[in-house]
Amino acid sequence: MDFQKILVAVDDSPSSVAAFNYAVEFAQLVNAQLAVATIFEIDQLNVYEYLSPDVLRKQKDKTINLAEEYVRKAKEKGLPAPEAFVYEGGPAEVIIKQILPAYQPDLLICGSSVRKKHKNLLGEQADYMVRNAICSVFIVKNDPSVKP
Repeated sequence: MDFQKILVAVDDSPSSVAAFNYAVEFAQLVNAQLAVATIFEIDQLNVYEYLSPDVLRKQKDKTINLAEEYVRKAKEKGLPAPEAFVYEGGPAEVIIKQILPAYQPDLLICGSSVRKKHKNLLGEQADYMVRNAICSVFIVKNDPSVKP
């Protein structure tokens, strides 16, 4: 199987960091283009945050900065021009319905974990992505022994 384009779905969880590190190593190994996707989850905000333009902007900026940080790290590790996709909505649904059709990757890599505070984060929705993705999906557990 030939992997030319890889999309890694990230947030700020340890499993996303593990997935990102795996994606970078794998992209280097197979000489593939890498893109990073992160989702601003507006439904995770409380009413005060949602109604406050300053807080809403700050949270959106935090999501954008997270994506930019992952792109910076990928460049530091030698990957040429990684793309960043920052969308708003439910992570799995947005990745499946919007980002995958737009980017057309050969492989989607994401982490798998559950955090009680954020029930919709990527790890919990990994099953949805596996069942509905238009490409192969690789789920990375937060385990340092997992290597490409």
